[in-house]
Amino acid sequence: MDDDIYGNLLAMKYILMPIWALLVVTTIGAAQSNPFRQPTASELAAAVRVIRADARCPARPRFVAMSLAEPSKTLWLDSAKRKSIPREVRSTIIDPPAAKVYEFTVDVVNKIVTEVRAVPPVQWMLTESDYARADSIMRASPRFVDALLRRGVSIDSVAIETWASGVPDASVRLVRCLLYHVDARGLNRYDRPIEGVSALIDLASGTIIQWVESPIRQTPPASSLHDLTAAINDGAFSTATRPPTLVDGEVQWNAWRFTPMLAAREGLVIYNTRWVDGTAQRPIAHRMALSEMLVPYGDTSITWTWRNAFDIGEYGFGMTSSSLRKGVDVPTSAVLLSASFVSEQGVVRSVPNAIAIFERDGGVAWRHTTNAQAIASQRRRELVVQHIATLANYDYLVSYIFSNDGTITVDIGLTGVMLVKAAADTAFDAREFGEQMLAHRITRSLLAPTHQHYFNLRLDLDIDGVDNVVTEVDVRSPLDQSENRFGNAMMMDQWDIRSEREGLRTADPRMSRTWRVSSTRPNHVGAATAFTVIPESTVYPLLAPSHPLRRRARFIEYQCAITKYNSDEMYAAGAYPNQSAGDEGLPKFVANDDRLVRRDVVLWCTIGTTHVGRSEDWPVMPVSNARLRLLPTGFHSQNPLIVPQQPAPTTAKKKK
Repeated sequence: MDDDIYGNLLAMKYILMPIWALLVVTTIGAAQSNPFRQPTASELAAAVRVIRADARCPARPRFVAMSLAEPSKTLWLDSAKRKSIPREVRSTIIDPPAAKVYEFTVDVVNKIVTEVRAVPPVQWMLTESDYARADSIMRASPRFVDALLRRGVSIDSVAIETWASGVPDASVRLVRCLLYHVDARGLNRYDRPIEGVSALIDLASGTIIQWVESPIRQTPPASSLHDLTAAINDGAFSTATRPPTLVDGEVQWNAWRFTPMLAAREGLVIYNTRWVDGTAQRPIAHRMALSEMLVPYGDTSITWTWRNAFDIGEYGFGMTSSSLRKGVDVPTSAVLLSASFVSEQGVVRSVPNAIAIFERDGGVAWRHTTNAQAIASQRRRELVVQHIATLANYDYLVSYIFSNDGTITVDIGLTGVMLVKAAADTAFDAREFGEQMLAHRITRSLLAPTHQHYFNLRLDLDIDGVDNVVTEVDVRSPLDQSENRFGNAMMMDQWDIRSEREGLRTADPRMSRTWRVSSTRPNHVGAATAFTVIPESTVYPLLAPSHPLRRRARFIEYQCAITKYNSDEMYAAGAYPNQSAGDEGLPKFVANDDRLVRRDVVLWCTIGTTHVGRSEDWPVMPVSNARLRLLPTGFHSQNPLIVPQQPAPTTAKKKK
């Protein structure tokens, strides 16, 4: 974020908050004191210069991704050492001729390289040059030209889309290409797929090593009459709410304190979340962010069977952020923050309005009626922190929602344009077992294959401190008649998760299964203060257990996994999932089976959805949501929205 933007935000601390939101605030001090704030454009540019000047930097480096280097949690937890946390950014660098990968860490204050790590042979996420090279290789191929001629499609009207290959081989850089017919209006490119044509390309040698072409299907006519590129601003989305206060990048709203930051890879990260309780600031989460995302498609035709995307590890969520517009994407009262990233050539580019922070009405918070004349109620207020990542056809709205009742909700909205395929005919036959069982007709000429979305959230929770206990909680009807003699018993089973391998857990809606993260601090009734993790959108793997993709994404097999905190364990599918052989990430994190009771724990929660296409999803799908809630459980002594009544003062009688 640019320095001048920070100046404007710092000035906002003088904006009055709503009366109910005024609380005792411990303000972060001078500038540069918050190690979690967004790297500025000048900091990133300085890092690029320092890396280029280092003798260990390749002669012609390519910058894959550059973000804030994870500040030391050990130093942060020691208040006496917080000022010693260096201001660092980390960048993945590739040496194209040697196909070698390095990770450079730079102290942007002292302008020195503090660490260089040579990465074992891996394939990094796709970059701009990969897309450009794949496009040129395809257009130079006689097979490509011949395939279009036989279909009567002009070469100039074809858009080439490049995907990560999914081939588990890190020794060669491979991508796959698909074709779309774009009409002269340049509207929705996805509604006219050139069905049955794809290529597997070796980018290093510049050759097509596999060409797939199935029998010709007619290219569908344009069916999207809505101009998806048009900016719509009807001005209807506005509120009378007031923005939060920001001090040195930290958000201060109601009793909440936290710092949002947009990382190049995982997108929105929420650091150092606390709840102000009187004069105390009680920790809840050190870091919350998406760790990985997987989208496997379920169509078995030859150009679809390989389709899957690790949208975070293969493409980068943060770098695909788009600007948010007031009055359309977010309310007119929203505070908008910019974020800067580094291109493959080392050029800093800024995305204006990449993060939105806004207050909104959350509906009725509580209500009770004693009689017609005595009705008590209060409305919930919510603070939303949001960014939107656009990865080819899909747009993902990532929101962290902080409620004044103490609840945190992670909400991921899915919208954009479905991937579709050309239909073999224009008739629907519900009796047919085959194509129309795997994909669903949305127009007379288009089918939408069924697919799934898995979102893995890495939640480094520190409930009232780092020594936490994770408990699995089930509610069941006892089978033992002695425990359920009247047949109405609803018994709560709970057991502490003792080790990492034991901590690979699955949801069970039959028992309303949740996971409670407890502190070692007793609450007002003697139980431990806690938050309960509730995955509201569970999704179960439909890939066969033997499918190679299951090895590359073991995290989809568990709705919750618990590990002991390790600063090097950040991504559920591993640091470099592109063309990985599998069993990276979570399987390695739990291999040593660390003890978990009264430890600093991290939860890896997977939520998502199975998308069965509808005609109502076309040409742009309405937002659907995957959600997870963090619910305070004994963390407060009562409903935090109820202000305790003070006893009336008594008047002492004077002695005669």
